[in-house]
Amino acid sequence: MKRRLFNLLAGVSLLLCLATAALFARSCFVGDILHWGTLSPSGDGPCDEFISVDGLLIFTHLDLSINSRRRISADWSFCHGDAGSLFSFLACQYDDLKPFGFGSLADWHNGGYVAFPQLLILMAFGILPFLRLISLLRQKRNRMHGRCLACGYDLRATPDRCPECGTLATIQLSKA
Repeated sequence: MKRRLFNLLAGVSLLLCLATAALFARSCFVGDILHWGTLSPSGDGPCDEFISVDGLLIFTHLDLSINSRRRISADWSFCHGDAGSLFSFLACQYDDLKPFGFGSLADWHNGGYVAFPQLLILMAFGILPFLRLISLLRQKRNRMHGRCLACGYDLRATPDRCPECGTLATIQLSKA
């Protein structure tokens, strides 16, 4: 059961790793903004943005409300543009845009941001697939050299059962 769960998590992690790699490659050329905003009748309100530009993934929360409690609409919007010009625009919006960390927005905004390098996220998603690959290579090596698949003990003297862990041998050793 644990092996199946690990395989499932490694597969999902591999898909997320590939998606992050594609997003990183795209962010080097094109900047993307995914915007979720709740607008009040006066045109102000809180909004959240996910920004991918120049290898950074930035999450922002802005609150442009001016004592307005009634919200009437919420919508998603997506825009993209040249990565260099979008990054220059963002540098003007944020007081201290750091490649890793969090900070506040310019004085006329009420909110903050969190920024992560996409390569860091890529490495985090790549850990489980890497561990699974190492496990598969180790099992292959043990199978080729006549070792127990569970613990790696040499099974040449006792080919039926592992004396170390008690696991039944699932391979037939070739007699040379």
